[in-house]
Amino acid sequence: LKGVEFFMEDEPTRQRWRDFWPDGGRGNVPNWDAVALLTVTSNDLVWMLVEAKAHIGELESCCGAVAAESIAKIDGALSQAKGACGVNTDRDWKTRYYQHANRIAVLEHFIRSGAAARLLSIYFIGDKSPNNAQCPKTWQEWQGPLSVRNECLGLTGKSVLEKRTYSLPLPVCGENIGYG
Repeated sequence: LKGVEFFMEDEPTRQRWRDFWPDGGRGNVPNWDAVALLTVTSNDLVWMLVEAKAHIGELESCCGAVAAESIAKIDGALSQAKGACGVNTDRDWKTRYYQHANRIAVLEHFIRSGAAARLLSIYFIGDKSPNNAQCPKTWQEWQGPLSVRNECLGLTGKSVLEKRTYSLPLPVCGENIGYG
């Protein structure tokens, strides 16, 4: 699924999204590995936005936007998310760990739009890569790179927005995830 097309049931919601994020004309809107609408109680629904990673190299990405209007929208979205996370707005969220930063921005947009939402990051344990990518064999092997990413982005895990994000180590083919 791309962007938030699954969530845009009415024109005002679609317009808020168009005002918030570039349309992907020359770039790319966020692509989700999965999206679920969970029923928490009979009256309480929560969107679960899912991102999955199999190797360390997948943590790094840079913003590829080139159009001035797209860059301005992305800067605005990232700025709002930084504010919600208590991160200094001067911190660079468009290089190195851009994908995680934009996922947090989309989560913040959902919440600001009045939807209950969470971000679930799945980290596969024991995957095998045909191109010799570094695939962690234990959850501990993910911890260092994830700490570096969070430190680079200025994330502490203490903000209300960050408390709506979850990490799930998931073994591949019955591997031991190494909680130790």
